[in-house]
Amino acid sequence: MLYKYVTFNRARVLLTTQHIRLTQPSDFNDPFELHPEFQMMSQEDIAALPPAIDENGEVVKGMRQLTPEAMQRMLSAVLPHIARMQSVYQQFPETSFAIDNNAVGRDYYDRNFGILSLTETPDNLLMWAHYADSHRGMVVGFEESHAFFQGPDIVPGLPRLNKVEYNLKRPVLSLSTREHPKVFLRKSTEWAYEKEWRLIRPLKEASMTTERDGSVPLCLFGVPKDAIKMVITGALMAGSEHHELRDILSADSMLSHVKAHHALLSKEHYKLDIHPALTEEERQKRLGWKVMSAKPLDI
Repeated sequence: MLYKYVTFNRARVLLTTQHIRLTQPSDFNDPFELHPEFQMMSQEDIAALPPAIDENGEVVKGMRQLTPEAMQRMLSAVLPHIARMQSVYQQFPETSFAIDNNAVGRDYYDRNFGILSLTETPDNLLMWAHYADSHRGMVVGFEESHAFFQGPDIVPGLPRLNKVEYNLKRPVLSLSTREHPKVFLRKSTEWAYEKEWRLIRPLKEASMTTERDGSVPLCLFGVPKDAIKMVITGALMAGSEHHELRDILSADSMLSHVKAHHALLSKEHYKLDIHPALTEEERQKRLGWKVMSAKPLDI
């Protein structure tokens, strides 16, 4: 099973509408996300071009000929980026014009791919704090073998569901290698604690797309109900939201298989204990203070 940390509001949308967002790279909290060092043409690309010929038909040493095909590849990459930046250029007409190769690369990924970040572990304290509303949200467990996570390769050699690799070095890509699997899966070792897996899907497969001013579109994908296997409520989730969750699950017979668990603070360690669903009385008792204890002090 793979898990997704979410706020309660996002969990409510998922369970009631069966839709979840797959996020474009520029909307992630890591500025390095799908942001390799990007070159229009690498040394290997240039070396593959035919040698330049002078007016006498002689080969010009050290020079290469830019073919119409290579020029078309560069224009195809640059023009969408220029179109997206047109409004900025119109606001500042006196600004000198420049094209940032890295921005061109990032635009390509934003226009074509959405990512659902999942994890192997449902009890990571940092992820509960960062992604699940400071323990007030939820974790949703998915069956990773479900057809929702399968399908044709995103690009050759890249399945839709993959484990992230952690590395200190950013990949260096060009137009001819911009779909290399490494760019989709590589992150800094600083993120290794997340034990991340990624579902990657083309944005054209989204069920609903909403345009947003000044940002990338919001792309929602339909999630089959039987792909959802478990929900884990946060240790600090409000009682009213516990009740709402119970009502959502009980009202839909197609969610009757979903197991509800609670994350509770360990009494002895800085960790979370994941328990099967408790009644409200049991939950309050579990969280309650004890006036007396037979345990020795351990400071």
